[in-house]
Amino acid sequence: MGEAGKKNIAGNSLHRWMVWFDAQSLRELVEEVKRMDTAIMTADEKQTFVMQSEDARDYYERRQKAEWDRISGLNEARREGENRILDFLDKGYATEAIRRELANADIT
Repeated sequence: MGEAGKKNIAGNSLHRWMVWFDAQSLRELVEEVKRMDTAIMTADEKQTFVMQSEDARDYYERRQKAEWDRISGLNEARREGENRILDFLDKGYATEAIRRELANADIT
């Protein structure tokens, strides 16, 4: 094990990073510092991503974009729903009337 493994990893972020960077660190110790420090976990995930093949990176990027598009669509639908409810409230609809209107609405 490298010199970094002898340091205080629990109380010192720099020592955790030294363990992660040290190629001689024991795998178990590296896994421990990844669990202790979300920044190190993120860096490790990014390093793994960069080391992947071009096809794997392309697949990951397409999957990530699809997830962002899905979240964007959900946010847009939520905003649209909020606006519809506000329109009904502005027109003086009561809660039960709004429920009926929305239940009968053709939402596609």
